[in-house]
Amino acid sequence: MHTTPRLPDPMLAALTAKLITSPELRWRHHGIGLLQAYLVEGRPGAELALGLPDTETRIHVWHPSLRLVGMDDSGLMHDHRFDLESRVLLGAMHDTEIHLSQSFLLRPCEGEERLLVWKIQNARAKEETGEGWVKLESEAVFRAERVSHVYSMGASYTCKRRKFHRSDVEGLTVTLCTKRNQSSSPAPARLLAREGVTPKHAFADDPNRYHDASVPECRALIEEAAFQLANIARVS
Repeated sequence: MHTTPRLPDPMLAALTAKLITSPELRWRHHGIGLLQAYLVEGRPGAELALGLPDTETRIHVWHPSLRLVGMDDSGLMHDHRFDLESRVLLGAMHDTEIHLSQSFLLRPCEGEERLLVWKIQNARAKEETGEGWVKLESEAVFRAERVSHVYSMGASYTCKRRKFHRSDVEGLTVTLCTKRNQSSSPAPARLLAREGVTPKHAFADDPNRYHDASVPECRALIEEAAFQLANIARVS
């Protein structure tokens, strides 16, 4: 699937342009290539106990320069503990569904990609504990079938809970993401890595990861995103 670019809702573009430059937002650098900040943040599980919707909203600013070295086996192929709806407000998301089938070959064929599943501590828990652990789920080896999509500006798509996918961008891209139906189970999110590779946490301490979005590289991307979204709102 490759959607045709179209202008997003101008009011949404204008509101997002204003929000992402707010000094109140707390940005974090995800190693797979984005800056993310919560617009609406809750405590999943607490909402359910109170009978309230278990919904959170994040803004994502993507750029190839934000991807850290080694992310192919450290979170680029992952699943979520929730259903994720993503609206593309700027740029385009190259989203790839990943469907696993177990490999029963003891020795891989030449060129065969063999993947293992790893459990990973979620970002919020990592921030609270400072651990950032990644643990092998099992010794089972899998092969992957991929289905590629390109969601251009103006499109929306959904990633279902516990389904593997990967996200790539070719230039500055902004997505507005809504998290729903977050699992109350303690089961963590997972990532895929090639056999023989030990992944690292995408929020692990890394000299190349930005810990403060006020640094010039991050501020430039955020301000450029706001500028382009404001222009979209004006011409719509």
